[in-house]
Amino acid sequence: MDDAVGPQRIAQAHAIVQATTIHKDRHIGAHMPLIVKHITAQARLRGKGLGQRLAQHQGAGVEVRHVAKQAAQLRGEDNAGHGTHLSTGGGARRTQDFPAMTLGRQAWPGMGTMRAMNRDSSKGVIYAALAYAAWGLFPLYFKQLAGVPSLEVVAHRTVWCMVFMLIVLAGLKRWAWLGPLLRQPKVLGAFALSALLLSANWLTYVWAVQHDHVLDASLGYFINPLVNVALGYVFLHERPRRLQWLAVGLAAAGVLWLTLQTGRLPWVALVLAASFGIYGLLRKVASLGALEGLALETMLLTPVAAAALGWWTSQGDSALAQGDAGMITWLLFAGPLTALPLLLFAAGARRIPMTTLGLLQYISPSIQFMLGVWLYHEPFAAARVVGFGLIWAALLVYSLEGWLNSRRP
Repeated sequence: MDDAVGPQRIAQAHAIVQATTIHKDRHIGAHMPLIVKHITAQARLRGKGLGQRLAQHQGAGVEVRHVAKQAAQLRGEDNAGHGTHLSTGGGARRTQDFPAMTLGRQAWPGMGTMRAMNRDSSKGVIYAALAYAAWGLFPLYFKQLAGVPSLEVVAHRTVWCMVFMLIVLAGLKRWAWLGPLLRQPKVLGAFALSALLLSANWLTYVWAVQHDHVLDASLGYFINPLVNVALGYVFLHERPRRLQWLAVGLAAAGVLWLTLQTGRLPWVALVLAASFGIYGLLRKVASLGALEGLALETMLLTPVAAAALGWWTSQGDSALAQGDAGMITWLLFAGPLTALPLLLFAAGARRIPMTTLGLLQYISPSIQFMLGVWLYHEPFAAARVVGFGLIWAALLVYSLEGWLNSRRP
């Protein structure tokens, strides 16, 4: 063998292509693996990657691309070689973007893209998990505001969240999206709906925590993953599998049991599950990113919230008029404490499937449940154990089904 992989070897490869072209042989792919194998073997013998060896010879890389280009033309493909089949004697295998292939390592293009997608998905899991953990600890915060009416707490959350978002947007200088958005009424309408759902969810949750219904709030977020399954089926045309439907049925049975035992519908849980499920769906398909979307939602809510706070303060009935410095400080913290988990959630929701999002949701209600039972000592009678047990069984079936399905080839 020759000691160098230079233009001579590339020329030999090109000659094969030219000869095949003259004879109108449509199966140029049959020669390509032999060419690649021959050149790569020589590069390996010298202890260097093919790209390094070819870099020593001017024009060699151009010849390789020319070989692949002509091969694609003969097979009726585009000049980039997308979808080229390299045929060997025993069959064919699918490759992508032959010209971009790193021959020395046998790494087919698209692998970098796949790695980037996996990293993006991993980030999505981390973002969503952190968001749910923060929400799980929220009862600790709202218990500090037990003396402030829940509606006023929501107004403060909205206003101070808007202030926080304005600071972030100003620091990042990210205002270019706002102008074009104002000329898109459909997008504004969609975010107005998500803003209303978000405020309804906030109000229900704050009321529940302040009135010792932490367990009911946790129940709502236990149900929420199964609401996501139903929403994915109706709006995203996802087709739940049989065990997923079984999980939804068990959860429905749990809700029905709790309703019959307590004599009333567990409205706190259902409102929280439905409002946040639909909110998550809207944010998943939203045309804006996490930061811009939350900024727009708070922009739409802030005028109403600020007007309400102004009226209550002028009447001397607000925490700003009557509260001490400690209470006002807790209210000011509502801005970042509201914005950061929502930003993490929105960023995670755009990167991972709804089913994965549903599995991660268990983090929040589990933390809330433990706080409600062991820290706040809320009553947990035997009848409620049965209802919760059915819902936990539904979540177990749902989780196992997802795990088993992910392990299938």
